[in-house]
Amino acid sequence: MRRRVGWRLLAVAGFAGAVMLLSAPPADAKLDDPCSASGVVDGETYDPKVMDEAEGLPASGDVAWQGAVDSPSAPTERAVGGEVVVDLPGGIGSVTVGSWGDTSDEYAKNGTYEYDVPSILEGIPIPVSGYHEEEGIRCEGSITVTIGESGIGSPAAIPALVLTALSAVGLVVAIRAGG
Repeated sequence: MRRRVGWRLLAVAGFAGAVMLLSAPPADAKLDDPCSASGVVDGETYDPKVMDEAEGLPASGDVAWQGAVDSPSAPTERAVGGEVVVDLPGGIGSVTVGSWGDTSDEYAKNGTYEYDVPSILEGIPIPVSGYHEEEGIRCEGSITVTIGESGIGSPAAIPALVLTALSAVGLVVAIRAGG
């Protein structure tokens, strides 16, 4: 009897912890000077220098992106590097959606990135961050993206979150019991 109550208590505590992680407010958007960057989705421009969040984005589509750094009057070949990372909810990891590193004499780039976000992430704020660096310059930026409407978008999301929390609790208990 005592063991069954302990499992229930651990399950409730694990679920409460998962809910707290998923509902934690994301960091505000920003983009350091001298860099600029933005993305256009369905005709709407999202710029981390002037907005904190990009809400109501479609679950799949294209982002027409651009990035630039202030340039000298004469372009010079120099080492550059950076990346764009999406942090997955609940601290379960991150995905690098773009990276660069080489030499370049360009000071601006643009392109199109095709994305497809699983429906289980609809309605959950997702931090997206990135950086660009070269000699004497390091710019960092971030913005919070929400796919679809606020709230859990998929009917499968709540059971999936509960099962994830229970699995995490079970793993912790199994590790403690083995040690």
